Amino acid sequence: MRETLSRAVQQLPLERWGSLSGLPTGELRRRLQARGISVVGFCERHDVLDALAACCSEQLCAICYDDYVDSDELRVLPCRHYFHKACIDRWAFACNQRAPSCPLCNQSILDPLAARVHPGSGAAVL
Repeated sequence: MRETLSRAVQQLPLERWGSLSGLPTGELRRRLQARGISVVGFCERHDVLDALAACCSEQLCAICYDDYVDSDELRVLPCRHYFHKACIDRWAFACNQRAPSCPLCNQSILDPLAARVHPGSGAAVL
């Protein structure tokens, strides 16, 4: 079980916290799509930037309560919530009695269908 959990957690996407303005438009679109937001209709770069900024409301990790700072490595869960990589990894392995779940919405970290349950969670990593 622990090996399966380790593999599943390591496969969750990672992103760096930081300014969006320096990222290529293709990367900005990829981040929108990763959050279940259609990129159809976003013709201009500023539209893509605005959409990503609008869906980003969390500025701190809900596990450690530290603010995200440039270059922090964040793990994005299937429910689209995100946390410091080290924090969510510790959280996942501390759940000995049950499958690990998101600290915010309680969706299974191991459930790839969780993204369909909370499509409007608003989580986006800058």
